[in-house]
Amino acid sequence: MTIFGITGRNCAGKDSVADVLERRGYERHSLSDALRMELGERGATITRSALIEIGRELRESEGPAVLANRMKRLIRTHHRELARRREAPAPSFEEFLALEAREDSSDPNGQQLAATIAMADRTVVNDGTPADLEVKIVQLLREMDAVAAGPEDGAVRPPSRS
Repeated sequence: MTIFGITGRNCAGKDSVADVLERRGYERHSLSDALRMELGERGATITRSALIEIGRELRESEGPAVLANRMKRLIRTHHRELARRREAPAPSFEEFLALEAREDSSDPNGQQLAATIAMADRTVVNDGTPADLEVKIVQLLREMDAVAAGPEDGAVRPPSRS
């Protein structure tokens, strides 16, 4: 089973990449769905700020892998795609920037976007249209299929950066 972990800054195209993969038959799960469920169980309003805070709280109390572990349990138990519910977008550009700064924390209990991006095996830069992004994702899938099949000459090739 192939698992893609998609990470990136706000409005980087994560949902667009997930849409492309989903259209190609991959299941779609979001770690933030575990946060939404936790907030729902607490009767809290789901906002981007609340998601950030509950994520920080859970990582502090249960460790950095808490969201992945919760999602693994949910996927095993239900094995169905969770309903996608999104919080309202930030009301102003200033708040958008403030949320971005909060999400890119060096705090071990924070989201640490730069650190997760740095850990990626492959990086796709979303600097064009949605159609351009889809072309890049399809190319990445082809490259991954080729790597999985193994090179004909036995050479090991490094991952590309699109």
